[in-house]
Amino acid sequence: MEVTEIKKGNPFYEVAIDLRYSEFFKPYSLPKEVTVDEMESDSYHFIVTETDSLLAYGRLSPLEPSVFRISQVVVNPEAQGRGLSTVLLNRLVDEAKLRGAKTIRLGAQVDAKQIYEKLGFVAVSDVYTVELTGIPHVKMVYEVDT
Repeated sequence: MEVTEIKKGNPFYEVAIDLRYSEFFKPYSLPKEVTVDEMESDSYHFIVTETDSLLAYGRLSPLEPSVFRISQVVVNPEAQGRGLSTVLLNRLVDEAKLRGAKTIRLGAQVDAKQIYEKLGFVAVSDVYTVELTGIPHVKMVYEVDT
């Protein structure tokens, strides 16, 4: 298993877009175009692969010089239950720290909140519903020790 950064143009990038769409938006009959948002081009894209198969994807986006956002974390359904989200999230947090992060934010699906809490993220909002999908989320923050 390998965690690597990819850029647009990498063959895995389109596979990651397809995975994001199939897991986050297709079940709600949304068009594929909603998969790519305004943060896409300024973000860092990371994947977990094994024997040329995409297992997981996550995105790290700079918001301010010392504030980053993790989003679009998804694990291929065929690879779930192997701890891949934790491996990927640890890499995203480490990468944010290397890039000068003092604060890392994310919007967690309520069902996945415990994964983020185990890594040190703290809920900072009440549960809210994402408008596009209707899925309950909670805002979470990780403060980097200085």
